[in-house]
Amino acid sequence: MRNREAEASSLNQEERGISRLVIIGVTGIVALLAINAGLAYRHLTQLQRNGQDVSHSQELLAQISALRQLLIDAETGYRGYLIVGKEEFLDTYEEAVEQFPKRLEAVKRLTQEDPPQSARLAILEQPMREALANMEVGIRIFKTPEEGGPEKAHERLAGGEGRKRMAAIRDAVQEMVQAELQILAEKRQQAQQALRIGLTSNFLGAAIGLAAVIAFVWQLDRAIRAQRRSAAAIHEQRQLLHATLTSIGDGVLATDAKGMVTFLNGVAEKLTGWRQEEAKGAPLEKVFHIINEETTREKVENPAERALREGAIVGLANHTILIARDGSERPIDDSAAPIWNERCELAGAVLVFRDITDRKKGEREAEEQLRFTKLNAEIGDALTSRNNSEEMLQACVDSLLRNLQGALVRTWIFAPPKHWKQPSATAGDAAAPSWLTAGRLDEENGWTAKVSRQPTAQFLELLSEERDEEVREWAREQGIVAAAACPLRVQERRIGVVALFSRHPIGARALHALEVAAGAMALGIERSAMEEKLREYVA
Repeated sequence: MRNREAEASSLNQEERGISRLVIIGVTGIVALLAINAGLAYRHLTQLQRNGQDVSHSQELLAQISALRQLLIDAETGYRGYLIVGKEEFLDTYEEAVEQFPKRLEAVKRLTQEDPPQSARLAILEQPMREALANMEVGIRIFKTPEEGGPEKAHERLAGGEGRKRMAAIRDAVQEMVQAELQILAEKRQQAQQALRIGLTSNFLGAAIGLAAVIAFVWQLDRAIRAQRRSAAAIHEQRQLLHATLTSIGDGVLATDAKGMVTFLNGVAEKLTGWRQEEAKGAPLEKVFHIINEETTREKVENPAERALREGAIVGLANHTILIARDGSERPIDDSAAPIWNERCELAGAVLVFRDITDRKKGEREAEEQLRFTKLNAEIGDALTSRNNSEEMLQACVDSLLRNLQGALVRTWIFAPPKHWKQPSATAGDAAAPSWLTAGRLDEENGWTAKVSRQPTAQFLELLSEERDEEVREWAREQGIVAAAACPLRVQERRIGVVALFSRHPIGARALHALEVAAGAMALGIERSAMEEKLREYVA
């Protein structure tokens, strides 16, 4: 009996010991869990603070980039307006100036707790405001003839002061960006260190007793963290991509796999005339309407549609014109490329294009200058290498026709004394009417006589209501849209007139080239006449 009581007492003691162990173990586990939970909470809080710091730095970088872009846009619009004189460049400048205070205030707000960055911004603010003020003065001078007008504004622009100021601003902005990037790197390093400590703490808690539960929670925590990091990274990439596409100088248009528009950046909106909310979901060919510039003006196959069909990068055809929603036209170029998703499936296409109006203008001016240079060389050759006045004059007329792209070129020579020859020449595929072939300088009321009395070359208004119906009808039949005439004069002596009729507009540069050629031709005609008189005298 005593043995059973002793066994029972021993069992009770063991049960109580186990209970105590269980209680101690559970208490310890709970305490460890509580400690682990406290540590986890601390690390989560630290991570959250680090995440907020990183977001703050990223937002500051984005605002600095936007502020810098506003200055670039303002300078681009300012320079474009002074050079070209078009109001659309002034719109770009005014929009940038309007947005500048908001962006500057945003940067100030984001740097108010960072004394070094605040100091950098304080140093940077003054030259930025001076740059905008300088642009405003330049535009005012451009618009105000009393202050010098475009010529004075161009002198200011060519002075280089604005470029130096903008270079200094860019350097200061880059210094702010580099400083913030350094801060961002440190914050990310702190976040990674906090994450490592949290993971180590969870691992120690799992190793003590609740391996399965803690492992599950840990794995779940890791998954959540990874998901959050991935979501944050994706969001960051999207924001970065959106900011990049929005701020670049080229037009960017994206479609889905069916060719429906999904995105336009600001430049694309401006070039196409479609706002993104209006274009989204519309067929590509409706928003991006392109034709061939130099042939039939027929519709050109859209490169984005071809990229979707072939799954390859496609460039635009040469001489492509984009017709905007309002009917305005501008030459463009660039390329389209397919967009692939993570499953290597075709998800759409992206089209990148730019306005090349200025480049085309430069190419035309260079080509025009080359023709003018060739004209001067050919005129000089004709004056020195031809045997007589008729051959010289015909060679000059042929060169004028080629290099000034005329449809008809004709000269009228003043009726000289009998011992002078009367050279006259015609070139071109346009039929010369009777009123044109009958023109003589000795008819003092004729239009050729009036031109001969002018000091410089003149444009002729063939299609104006003041002209005879015969003249207007001839111009319409031959497709003549512009004409110019220049007196052949040597000092105050009238020698004749040279006239150019063209199926294309005649610009001021072409008119000047005609005037230079006319001066050389007049000297050549007079020299030939003098040589003829000398030969007759010797004979």
